Amino acid sequence: MKAVDRIQISDIFQQVAQLLEVQGGNPYRVGAYRRAARSLVDFSGSLDGLAGAGRLREIPGIGEKLAQDVAEVLKTGDLALRRELLATLPKGVEELLRIPNLGPKRARILLEKLQIGSLGELEYACNENRLLDLPGFGARIQDVILAGIERLKRFKGRFLLSDGLEAAALLTAGLANHPQCAQLSEAGSVRRGCETVKDVDLVAAGRPCRVLLDVFYATPGAVMQTPRGNKAKIRLKNGLQVDLHCVSPAQFPAALLHYTGSREHNIALREHARGLGFDLSPQGLRNAGGLIACASEEDLYRILQLAPIAPELRENRGEIAAAAENRLPRLVQEADLRGVFHVHTVASDGRATLAELAAAARARGWSYLGICDHSQSAHYARGLDAERVREQWRDIDELNSQFEDFQLLKGIESDILVDGRLDYPDELLAGFDFVIASIHSHFNLGPAAQTRRLLAAIANPRTTMLGHPSGRLLLARDAYQFDQQAVLQAAARHGVVVELNANPQRLDLDWRLLRTARDLGVLIAINPDAHSVQGLDHVRYGVISARKGWLEARDILNCREKGEMLQYLRARRAGFAARVACP
Repeated sequence: MKAVDRIQISDIFQQVAQLLEVQGGNPYRVGAYRRAARSLVDFSGSLDGLAGAGRLREIPGIGEKLAQDVAEVLKTGDLALRRELLATLPKGVEELLRIPNLGPKRARILLEKLQIGSLGELEYACNENRLLDLPGFGARIQDVILAGIERLKRFKGRFLLSDGLEAAALLTAGLANHPQCAQLSEAGSVRRGCETVKDVDLVAAGRPCRVLLDVFYATPGAVMQTPRGNKAKIRLKNGLQVDLHCVSPAQFPAALLHYTGSREHNIALREHARGLGFDLSPQGLRNAGGLIACASEEDLYRILQLAPIAPELRENRGEIAAAAENRLPRLVQEADLRGVFHVHTVASDGRATLAELAAAARARGWSYLGICDHSQSAHYARGLDAERVREQWRDIDELNSQFEDFQLLKGIESDILVDGRLDYPDELLAGFDFVIASIHSHFNLGPAAQTRRLLAAIANPRTTMLGHPSGRLLLARDAYQFDQQAVLQAAARHGVVVELNANPQRLDLDWRLLRTARDLGVLIAINPDAHSVQGLDHVRYGVISARKGWLEARDILNCREKGEMLQYLRARRAGFAARVACP
């Protein structure tokens, strides 16, 4: 059985807490599982080591019973309590709990009052207005739930890029070291870095294929699908389908190119090849003389008189013409990052201290880290009032006095209020090194009002960056409606940096708009929106999206060295002072 990590155990504990609450379980017990789940996310040591030594209770929030539960999941991969709870509830409860704004308390009311235990039953009840008189519901909540059901149906069968990458890593690890496997790569939408994926494609070169297919089918917890020749399908526990395409080593470059896609890129590339007298197929590249030996995808592109095209760019959005004219960008890499902004601490809704985050950033080789807790209007996230802001500034100054090669930056994620104002008086905003302006409320304003709101925030000289510009949560909440072009043009005009929020549930600004922003002269910041030390690693997904948006290191603020970055921030503040001094 594959080792279970702390995040998977945390997810199991979170689900147990939800199911207990749906059942009407003891609130203390519910809270204990929730606290333990959060504690496991924050834990950075070896669970196996502590379990082996009988020391799991050293983890904050883990008592004797929860330590036994952790040990059980480590040993078996699941928790008997979770299975028992699921067995006592309708099968559709898990899906109901995925609806935004429903939650276990309302799910319990639906179960008790209307015997609703599935998505279809709930949709029917909403359409019949049967939720209107239930406690804690009403017309607005009923409409919100209906919208959530529609969204779930629309996105059913899709997964976040992070889920796809995790599955690809798991399965390639099982195949890569097999003696019969000569070459192996992820392909499809995962390799292209699409923000959501329907399935995961892998391409393997080796003979005999049967051996590799058997290894693939033996993936722990996977359900085998019907094999078809040299292609195998499995479905993982979370429902994600993974396809393995097994080919000969000679076919591997062309097969990898084909299964990576996109379909539109492949069609355009085949047309380009035909114009040069070649025939391109998953089996290889041919001309009148027969099959042409190619050692790699790069060889294929060069024979076709094209610069090699990175997988992220293969969407038929001008990449073939750019490759023919040697105009492809030198895409940013994660190693280009010199630091990040938008990191939350325990002062608001984060789970790490300033010192812990500074140590983690330095361990990653970064030379700066932008602290960015929530502002005072964000009551749901323990937003900082003026006194707590100044207290944090003192703590940052004290820590910075201990560093020579690293700096914590004083930032804030200021709510953009409904009228476009920022969430602090100007004299307090003046003390920050940078200000990220973000929308966290009133998502349903009309497009014109939302655009005016964003434009007002961008025009505020204290705004350094626009945070998660569209407000989307992938597979959960659509972007709010606004004039994207007008907002990006305003950001360019006012010199406001636009965030590429790297949280895998956001990836916002969307990659399709990044190239537009770049062409307008807008500077981008790849920010993790981290709420823990582990959250700093979200930058991986941001870099993938930046590459998909044709961005180079020069397009990204936090690819600049510390001195140049600080000079930029000082110039922003000096520009504000100059504007104030002008008559």
